[in-house]
Amino acid sequence: MRVLSALLSVVVAVGVVSGCSLINRLTGPDPREYFDDPRQVQVIEAAERFDVDRIRALAASGVDLNGVGNTHDPRRSRLPLLFFVVEYSGANAVTAMLRAGADPLRRDSGNYSPAGYAILRDKISSLRAILDYDAKLVESPDRLGGNILHTATLYSNRDAITLLLQRHVDLNTRESVSGETPLFVAATERQIDICMTLLDAGADASIRNRRGRTFSYPLYMANEKILSADFKRDRSRLEDELRRRGFPVETGR
Repeated sequence: MRVLSALLSVVVAVGVVSGCSLINRLTGPDPREYFDDPRQVQVIEAAERFDVDRIRALAASGVDLNGVGNTHDPRRSRLPLLFFVVEYSGANAVTAMLRAGADPLRRDSGNYSPAGYAILRDKISSLRAILDYDAKLVESPDRLGGNILHTATLYSNRDAITLLLQRHVDLNTRESVSGETPLFVAATERQIDICMTLLDAGADASIRNRRGRTFSYPLYMANEKILSADFKRDRSRLEDELRRRGFPVETGR
């Protein structure tokens, strides 16, 4: 038992040093299940060793660092190499792929960018690695327009929201069709605490969507009888804060 515990301690220590790549490899999927080309698997393995030169050599031999995998997993069909690394290989491997030339703005079949995919899969260390590689990637696009603050808000990923705010993300980008900002997304999801977080960070609550409505409208669309007392209390606090800041409070009633 002591020997097993010692071995596990070594594995954990090595995993921490290597950006958790070893731990992810022991617990995550085999890349050979997702990529039929052995050279693509070699790219992933090199990234997990942080062997940037090897990745570049494979690219020079004809391997497309932005190439995609197979259709083995319907939820990850034709997953690009970088996206697999984002989800399964750890922050250092992500950095290695980017330094070797992988495209940080490449979209997957779901129209996610690598940063957006990191948010979707709740891989905050991978998201941080992308933003550390290039600070401008904080404005990576959301799949529906605007930036990845929309993505983080849609999935109520508070850790991602906190990181994006620390990196000075634009709070007021708009979705292409609706013209809505992340505040609208938070209100539609009835995440009042996220609305407050965005307001405190400086989001503009006076912006109107394509229908001419401000973000607060969705908070009043549900039957009042089914709303919890906590929700109504928090909504009242939000109303007070909007009035204090001079923003309109529109209920649609």
